[in-house]
Amino acid sequence: MVARSQGFHASASQQDLGLFMVINFALSEAKYNGTTITVLGRNSAFTPVREMTVIEGICRSQHSPVCF
Repeated sequence: MVARSQGFHASASQQDLGLFMVINFALSEAKYNGTTITVLGRNSAFTPVREMTVIEGICRSQHSPVCF
């Protein structure tokens, strides 16, 4: 899958390395062309597994009303 991304990071902690992140992904391959996903969350750099919230998504697929 090919995509472009744009976003920002900001420091979110005074004790450890943690970042607040907002990232937009714009998919540009085949049936997902024009679909966008926005992710928001805290990125703790030394945590092996992280969870981020998808706060918005716009589906531009012509093949199905549900992209994912």
